[in-house]
Amino acid sequence: MGRTFTIIGGILGVILVVILIILSPRQHELTIIDKHWERQVIVEEYRTVQEEGWSIPTGGRKTGQYQDIYTYQQVFDHYDYTTESRTVPDGGHYEVVGHDSEGNPITEWVTDYRTEYYTESEPVYRQEPVYRTKYQYDIERWVFDHYETTSGRVDAPYFATPNLTDNFRTNGTKEKYTVTATKNRDDSKVGTYTLNFEDWSSVKIDQTVRVKKYVGNHIELIKDDE
Repeated sequence: MGRTFTIIGGILGVILVVILIILSPRQHELTIIDKHWERQVIVEEYRTVQEEGWSIPTGGRKTGQYQDIYTYQQVFDHYDYTTESRTVPDGGHYEVVGHDSEGNPITEWVTDYRTEYYTESEPVYRQEPVYRTKYQYDIERWVFDHYETTSGRVDAPYFATPNLTDNFRTNGTKEKYTVTATKNRDDSKVGTYTLNFEDWSSVKIDQTVRVKKYVGNHIELIKDDE
């Protein structure tokens, strides 16, 4: 058993090392040949949606109901029986273990044993579903409707200003900045990389930069003092 755990531990250690190697950043030299940005404004609409649950929240209007499994409970089913054995004392006897100086035997009490069989029982439970009423209802919610997207190649990204009616609102933004670059000045090794806005803003087309490359083609500029 100990050897098995040692082998398993060794395998897990190797796997961990491989994962760390894969996830650790690699340093590269990239030459920027193009830049691109995309910004999105998340637009939501306040509209009627259909939901279901174990209760109807405030503002919900019931449209139906049905019985569904709410949880499970353990219910006794039967006993499993197993026969075990054990060794128990069963009297004993004297045995000659030597003789004294006069030749008389020296005896010693030796315990006798017998095998005893007994039955153990273990309860077995089954999972019984517990049912409750689940409700279907209509309710008004703010839900995702669409993105207002802007994009381009210039160095002045901006967010769209949606023209919204009363039933619409904005709720957050998303942004993505990428560069197309060749690796190690090799024109055949062209890739697209994502980076944060600060790094993206600082690089120029035809500029060669040193970067740390992470999983997923995400890069980070290496500053001169690093």
